[in-house]
Formats: sequence, structure tokens, C-alpha cells
Amino acid sequence: MRGKDALADSTAPGHDASPAIPSGRVVAQHKPVVPMGCSDCPVRHTTVCRPHADRNLAAVQRLKMEDRIVRARYKVIDEGVSSDYVYNVLDGWLAVVATAPSGHRQILDILMPGAFAGFDMPRPDSPQYGLETLTNASLCVFSKHDFRDAVRQDMLLLDSLAATLAHQRDRLLIRVDLMGRGGARQRVAFLLLDLFDQALTYSPAYVDGTNLYLPLTQNDLADACGLTNVRLNHVLRALQRDGIIDYHGKMFEFTDRRELEHVAGVR
Repeated sequence: MRGKDALADSTAPGHDASPAIPSGRVVAQHKPVVPMGCSDCPVRHTTVCRPHADRNLAAVQRLKMEDRIVRARYKVIDEGVSSDYVYNVLDGWLAVVATAPSGHRQILDILMPGAFAGFDMPRPDSPQYGLETLTNASLCVFSKHDFRDAVRQDMLLLDSLAATLAHQRDRLLIRVDLMGRGGARQRVAFLLLDLFDQALTYSPAYVDGTNLYLPLTQNDLADACGLTNVRLNHVLRALQRDGIIDYHGKMFEFTDRRELEHVAGVR
């Protein structure tokens, strides 16, 4: 596959360059791998294929095109480009992105292993989202056309797809509401909690106790909160000064989670 929607070649430079996580604080991140088959898939019980996780795996195996390793900072789907493929995220972090009317990049959601991506983006009647990797990642690739045909014939898969898309829609609505009504401090607190809880469940290599390694740039964090870099720094320093979090580079320690939840408005 080539072109705007093609996956990066697994031999592309840097595809195995995992971020260095300080030993003794966080378990070192493993390099993205691809399973030998659906029976070895690490997310088969959580992703859209879960109705067939323990039975009828042969049908899913026939449906998929391939598993691929993709380098960090790769545009899997460009904004405004109609994708012919849909993806199960096997490993790594990805961002759903869009360009605001002001021209600024927005991160609408951050996807972790088990997420399903590309099915409803973009469409002629919807915002023109894009999909890009934040870390090195491995993806399970399906033809969108074949997947739609399979869903029409498989009620279990249809129900799973509907539930998956509804969950992702609800997450997006919460973030949109927060961006519209929440202050900068609340946005940052909510994002940090959300990423910690997601990573604890889906990317445990990034978590050690109350510590979280965030494989994001400062621009990523700012774009996910709808803030400028300067404003983001002010908020992070204030949270650190108040003893709620501590951070050094990409390493964040949640020193007072209860208070962080209060700031985020989830208590």
C-alpha cells in the first residue's frame, strides 16, 4: 500500500526507537510487535472483534488484511482523505486530529491499544478528522469495504461496532463540552487523569504506581487541551507548586490524585 493512507514500511528508519523511560521509576516500554495470529492478539478481548475472541477467530483472520508496525509521528489518515482501511490499535498511542478554523491543530482524542479507528472518518457530512501515531505503533488492518460487508452479515460484530463507536463518541462529547466550558486548569487536570487511567488499563508499560510516562510533546498536550504552550506551562507549574503533581520532562507523578480529581471536576 502506498499513498496518503498507506502504512509506513516496517523497515522505515526509527520504527523501533522506543522512548527511554528511566529505570527504577517506570517499566521500560516494549517495542511494538505484531501477533502471530488472531489467537495471539493482545487486544482481542477489548477491541471491536471481541465477540469472536474465543470462538470463530478464523472468520476474523480471513477478514483482516495484515498487521503492520508504524513509526511514530506518521499520518495514517490525512485530514480530508477518504480512507479505504480501518484499524485495530494493537500497540502504541495515536491521535485523532483536526485543524481548527483558526488554522491551529487540535487533538480530539488519544487512542490506545484496543481502540478501533478509521471507520467513520472522514465522511462528506462530518468534520475532516485525521489519524496520526504519537508513538511507534502496531495496527491490524482491514479493508473498510470488507469490514462493512462483514458487519451486515454478523449481528454480534454489528453490536460490538455500535458499542465501540458509541463509547468513542461519548468520550469525544465529554472533551468537546470541557473545551467549551472548562477553564485551563480543569482541562489539563482532566486530560492527565484520563491518560493515566487509560494507560493503566491499556498501556501499563507507561505506568508505575502513581507515575505516568507521557510520550507526548508539549505541543501535543497543548493541542489536546486547546491551550497555548505558554498557558499550558503556567497551569502545569501551578499544579506542581500546589503539590498536586510533580513532573520532570515527560515523567509525571500524581502526588495528590484526590485533589487533581477535584480540579478536573470529576469528584
